Amino acid sequence: MDSPEHRYYRQTLNPYLSPAAVKRWIPVIDEVVRACLDEKITTGRIDFVDDLANIVPAVLTLGMLGIPLAKWAIYNEPVHASVYTPPDSPDRGRVADLQRAMGADLYAAVAQARVDPRPGLVNAVVHADIDGENPPDVEVLGMLSLLIGGGFDTTTALTAHSLEWLSHNPDQRELLSRDRDTLLDSATEEFLRFFTPAPGDGRTFSADCEYAGNQFQEGERLWLSWAMANRDPSLFDDPHSIDLERKGNRHFSFGLGIHRCIGSNVARTVFKRMLVAVLDRMPDFHCDPSEAVHYETIGIIQGMRNLPRPSPPAPAWRRSRRDARPSSEGVRRTGLAEPITAQTDRSQ
Repeated sequence: MDSPEHRYYRQTLNPYLSPAAVKRWIPVIDEVVRACLDEKITTGRIDFVDDLANIVPAVLTLGMLGIPLAKWAIYNEPVHASVYTPPDSPDRGRVADLQRAMGADLYAAVAQARVDPRPGLVNAVVHADIDGENPPDVEVLGMLSLLIGGGFDTTTALTAHSLEWLSHNPDQRELLSRDRDTLLDSATEEFLRFFTPAPGDGRTFSADCEYAGNQFQEGERLWLSWAMANRDPSLFDDPHSIDLERKGNRHFSFGLGIHRCIGSNVARTVFKRMLVAVLDRMPDFHCDPSEAVHYETIGIIQGMRNLPRPSPPAPAWRRSRRDARPSSEGVRRTGLAEPITAQTDRSQ
C-alpha cells in the first residue's frame, strides 16, 4: 500500500500504538504474564512458547483490537500454525479450518463494529477516514489481519529466542538481571538485531530503475533482508555475537521508511515485561535444548514452536499470591482500548 492511503491508515492507528498509548497497557500485560507463570510455576515444567510467549501477545492484541479476551485461543493457534506449517504438511487442512474459524470471528467483529461501535482497533479501522470514505470490508479485514499477525508471532519469536540464549549463557542472564536498570533497553535492541524475528520483506518495483549497477523492471519483486543488514560488519562490530551493552544499535528489525513497523512500541514493551517477570520469578531457569523446536523454515518469521523448561521448580521460583485475571470488562471500563487522544480530550 502506498500513500496517500497508507498515510490515512497510519494516522488512524498511531493514537492507539504510540509510546504513551502502549504504556497504559502495562498493568494488563503484567497481569497476563503473572497468570501465565502462576499456571505453571509450581509444577516446574513450563514451555516458554506455549505457556507464555504465545499467550501474552495474543491476549494483549485482542484487547487492543476490542475483541473479547476470552477468544484469544480462536486467533492464537491459526496465526502461529499458518506460519510454521509447510504447504505440503498433512496438518495443512486442520490449519486451514482454524484460519477459516478465525476469519469468521474477525468478520463478525467487523460487522458488529459497523452497527455497534466499541473502543479498539477494529472500530478504528472500520470507521477510518480514507480520503473521505470508510474502507471496504476487504481492506478492513486485510489491515486487521496484518495487525494480528504482526502482534502475535513476532514478539513470541523474539521472546523465545532470547530466553533460549539466556538459558545457554547463565552468566549473561545473571548480568542482565542484576544490571537491568542500565542493560534492559540495550539488551532488547541487541536481541532484536541478532535474532531479527521478521527477517525481511518483499517489495514491488513501481517503475523501471537502476540501483548499484543493477537494472530493475516495473513489477519485479525484491526481497529486503533485514536479517542480513543486521549482520553487516560495516555497521556492527562483531555482528555475529550478542553484546548486551552494544551502543548505537541502529538495527533494521522493524524495517525502514514509511512502512516501518507501527507496532514497535508494543513489541518492545511486551517483550520487556515478559523477560523481567521470568528473571524475577525464575532466575535460574534452564531450557532443555533437546526439546526446543525451531520453525522448520524461516520464511516470514524466524520463530520457535516449543521451548520447554522440564525440571522441577527451584526454591528461588516464586508464585504470586494474586488471583485476579484481566477481563474485557476491565479493559472497557478503564478505557484502555480507546485512542490516547480520547483520554487527552477528556482531561482538558
